[in-house]
Amino acid sequence: MNVPIRQAELGDCDALAALVECYWMFEHIDGFVRDRIVRLLNRFVSNHAAGRCWVAGEAGALRGYLLATYLFSLEFGGTIAEIDELYVLDQHRAEGLGTRLVQHAVAEMRRAGVVHLQLQLGSHNQSGRAFYGRLGFTVRPGYELMGRSL
Repeated sequence: MNVPIRQAELGDCDALAALVECYWMFEHIDGFVRDRIVRLLNRFVSNHAAGRCWVAGEAGALRGYLLATYLFSLEFGGTIAEIDELYVLDQHRAEGLGTRLVQHAVAEMRRAGVVHLQLQLGSHNQSGRAFYGRLGFTVRPGYELMGRSL
């Protein structure tokens, strides 16, 4: 089935929040508050300098999404992106939708001048590692993710 993929619009944010909730449950991410997520999505979707969100499906019947944030990197020589979230509803997995979301996002980011794409992956997520490996992502030797709350 050829499910349409497009950039998210403000009108998608309620349906998108429902997918975010499913993703956070799937990944055991705490702190989902629907109103807060809808506000954040509205702000993000309205600010193209921050990144892009692509959705798969028609308005009100979304099946998946990919949200990528943009930042500047001297090391990589320009704008880079990080896949913050990629999720496809359980009943639509193994249909190639996740692959299509990544490929669509990559093509659009290339046209926009993004020079590098990265992501964070749970160290025990072997199926995710295999999925992203098939799409050309590799582990960056000698580096690991560190963070600090502000």
